[in-house]
Amino acid sequence: MTEIVKAFREHVPAARLIGKRYSLAEEGAASHWGEWFENGWFLPLEMLGALKESEGAFYGFMVARGEEAREYWIGMLFPAGTQAPEGYESLDLPEGEAGVCYLRAHEQDPTLYTMHEACVRALRQAGMDAPEGVGSAEQPVLCFERYNCPRFTTPDGEGRVILDYGVYLCAKGEWAQTAEGVWVRYGDRAVHIKTDAALVEYLGEAGNGARALAEEILREYEKRAGKPLDIGVDSLAIEILIHTFLDTFAGRALHLAEKLPGPLAEPLSALMNGLEDRTEIIDCGEREVDGNRWVFDRLAPFHGLFYEILGDKA
Repeated sequence: MTEIVKAFREHVPAARLIGKRYSLAEEGAASHWGEWFENGWFLPLEMLGALKESEGAFYGFMVARGEEAREYWIGMLFPAGTQAPEGYESLDLPEGEAGVCYLRAHEQDPTLYTMHEACVRALRQAGMDAPEGVGSAEQPVLCFERYNCPRFTTPDGEGRVILDYGVYLCAKGEWAQTAEGVWVRYGDRAVHIKTDAALVEYLGEAGNGARALAEEILREYEKRAGKPLDIGVDSLAIEILIHTFLDTFAGRALHLAEKLPGPLAEPLSALMNGLEDRTEIIDCGEREVDGNRWVFDRLAPFHGLFYEILGDKA
């Protein structure tokens, strides 16, 4: 059976998909992959110079503009404006954000290619605005299978591969800056915070701190939504600190574990190990839409410990 081993957000630059288009109304549209390899149709594309962020991966791209207008593309991603070779079609893709799941299974396991709904649930549980349904002409749903080398091409010791499955996220709300220049987007029962230079610079200035930033964000959310966001100030502040200064907290993991109750030390360690690297965007949602909220809520009473580690930054 297929398992979801990781769910995360990534930025997607504007790009042009070049390949061939099939209708999902056609039975077995995905079976055209064999035809591609038999005819060597990827070779002319590989010579064009793929989009850097795509790492030269092959894509199965789904576009759903309603139940009766669904397409399946096979091809590769290229910088916007790249000319398609003769015999190929192109599809321009907008800049945006995608939620991506790493799916692990044996390549021949049929469940590996039927995980859309499970991925949407996993992304939503992680606080991301993954779309449900099949979209419309005005707001199509964009999904992709990304066959990355070596994740998909090199099986692990048990013969399993990893398929990247991505879903373009809903663009709910525009990015706005706080008075201090930190970028925040206010969504449905969640806020999204950019962990860029502006955030690090703000937290690095004497007198500033994550708790003050959390208070400001929660006030602004209530002003915009007409109701409070059901996240505590310290819960939000600790989430901001851990994501922004992951290396610092990872280095103090033993110190934290010694001062936290056993039932909390383990999930905190698992959370930090799961993050691996600092994410570009912190997705902070209420418990019903954020699978990690309970960890930060349980850590909130111990906020003094986290603030002590970072001093002025807290």
